[in-house]
Amino acid sequence: MDEENARVPVLLSKEQELFGKIGANVSLPCEVDDIGSYVRLWRRELPDGNAAGLFIGTVKNVRDSRFGLLSNGALTIEDLTPEDAGQYICSLSTRSPVKLVHNLVVLIPPKVSAVKSMIVVPKGEPVTLQCKATGAPQPDIIWKRHDEGKKMFDGQKIIAGESITISSVSREHSGSYECVATNSEGTDKARVSLEVQYKPEIEVERTSINSMEGYDAELTCTVHAEPKAAVTWTKDNEPVAIDADRIKVMKNGSKHVLSIKFVKSSDFGNYSCLAMNSIGETKTDIEVTGRPTMGMLKTSPFIDGVRVQYQIESHDSVDEVKIKYKPVKGTKWEERVAKADESDDAKVIHSGAIILENLNLGEMYEIRIQAKNKFGWSRESDAQKFVAENATAPPGGAQGVTAGTSTVVNSVSTLLLAYFLVCC
Repeated sequence: MDEENARVPVLLSKEQELFGKIGANVSLPCEVDDIGSYVRLWRRELPDGNAAGLFIGTVKNVRDSRFGLLSNGALTIEDLTPEDAGQYICSLSTRSPVKLVHNLVVLIPPKVSAVKSMIVVPKGEPVTLQCKATGAPQPDIIWKRHDEGKKMFDGQKIIAGESITISSVSREHSGSYECVATNSEGTDKARVSLEVQYKPEIEVERTSINSMEGYDAELTCTVHAEPKAAVTWTKDNEPVAIDADRIKVMKNGSKHVLSIKFVKSSDFGNYSCLAMNSIGETKTDIEVTGRPTMGMLKTSPFIDGVRVQYQIESHDSVDEVKIKYKPVKGTKWEERVAKADESDDAKVIHSGAIILENLNLGEMYEIRIQAKNKFGWSRESDAQKFVAENATAPPGGAQGVTAGTSTVVNSVSTLLLAYFLVCC
């Protein structure tokens, strides 16, 4: 009987995607309903697009002993290797195509590597960190900081993707990053070190240090730089003369300290912390003075006015405190002078308060303060702002406020000035 009149066999097996681990055995089905005189053929698609014949009927066409054929026509592969992955085609020798295609996935644990494991980039420039991963199934990649406690640049703990881009790097981006590749067969990791280079950046605890003859003073600056910076100290633009017994330079990590024991009057002056590296240099000034330095300045509501509290640091007694205030939109400063607290010589923090009256309700003011001792006037404090607003006066009659050792008493009023602070 010729093929035109012969019954065309039917493939009972369905196309599948089959998975197998490395070293495992797999069976690819190709069951036929009444194959008759037709021949079953097995071949596989090669990466180059060509096909390699495996079986013609029961005749083996491949030398690899791992390939076999079951009595039901299924193709078997033993001891799987990664190279066995791909498409396997079972077809019949009919005039009209009768075939099925199986896709074999050999499961492979992920393997990830950094495109660049060390990246050096100037501050402010963009940078891309990239990893490549192989494995089957194709691994998913996430990024995280390897440095403990640090988050990614967008504030998240992890970012998904093969690469991450920072549009403008800062010193906070320096450190170690980890890309983690994961699939059903496991996890692999790779690290990328990012070094952001920048000229020194200096932080100081205080820009003005109050001291007195016979006392100690410590000047501290914290230096961040990449490459590392060389740090020197100067006084009035001349190198500080180091004295092993009295004047020492100390370093703890990024913190640099100039320690002065038993301060002399000649030690007063303007000091500079100078940091230099190959990118540039930065200088920050710190004053050592006998004059007062300003501490806390706080305003709060008070009947018929605003109460201004202040703290002053001075190793010597404070002779006078000057408060200046004006409407933010105004040009004329009003001045009040307060008597400082009478303290013994051992007292360093001097505190007091004064009441500002006759303010315009609803208007914003700014206030500054200075203090004087035997060495002279301090620098003016940074300005602080407050707004006087309508409020209901609390019951209770007159109240008193201490200004140094004096007391200011105000009568009961139906208005209480409420305020809020606005940083300059």
